[in-house]
Amino acid sequence: MSAVLIAVLLVICSVAVCSVIKRAAYGCCGSVSHEREDGSVSDKNPSHYPYRWTMLISGMKCNDCARKIERSLDRIDGVWARVDLKHGSAEILGKALIDDMTLRLGVENLGYQVSALVRNAGKDVLSCE
Repeated sequence: MSAVLIAVLLVICSVAVCSVIKRAAYGCCGSVSHEREDGSVSDKNPSHYPYRWTMLISGMKCNDCARKIERSLDRIDGVWARVDLKHGSAEILGKALIDDMTLRLGVENLGYQVSALVRNAGKDVLSCE
């Protein structure tokens, strides 16, 4: 009986240690911060993006989470997004009108929650800070 208990405790401890090592090496979301920017946007001229949205996002814990969301949104054709971890938001620019569900799914499919998505009018300037 005690041998089984010791074996179970060893398995639990090894899983815990692996989890701590992974978080130390890759951040809270398991991303590698020096990961290649597959979703990088080549056209960074805000005047080419007449449509704008503000998205409120919960569940981000670190800069890697913000970059992961940014890359996901940037992969949507005609979209340029900048995520602000501190404020839990994303400013999204679009070259064309994009369906709200497409933008939401770009974030929610990663496991984060979208609490609001508002389409803005006017010529807002994209903040890259």
